[in-house]
Amino acid sequence: MKATIDTLGDSIALVLEDCVRQANKANDETLDQISKEALKVVKENAPARENGGVYKKGLKRKKTKDERDELQYTLYASGMESSLSHLLENGHLTRNGETTVSGKPHFAKGQEYAAKEIEAAFIKNYRKESE
Repeated sequence: MKATIDTLGDSIALVLEDCVRQANKANDETLDQISKEALKVVKENAPARENGGVYKKGLKRKKTKDERDELQYTLYASGMESSLSHLLENGHLTRNGETTVSGKPHFAKGQEYAAKEIEAAFIKNYRKESE
């Protein structure tokens, strides 16, 4: 496509709009993919009891938006044992208050995984979109 001096601004705007559209689509795909993988990491590292893994089964993700209406995913514990997340992640005193139970940082491991992998995944998805 040839651009004259009169149409150069419009041509640049079209190219930039296309780049933004590709980046937004790659971002959405990346967040979906990485949040699924991070949830697997959280579940793999979550503590389990003999009760059939009720806590692990209650670990979920949901699509949310932040204050600027940008897409994000939230990993959380649902169900009756959801209130245990903080205690299991960070450790706690036992009921008698005499001993402590060390934490098992499973959400932190999922967050670390996502932070480490997200940039490479975005670049891969963006390149796929721009082909």
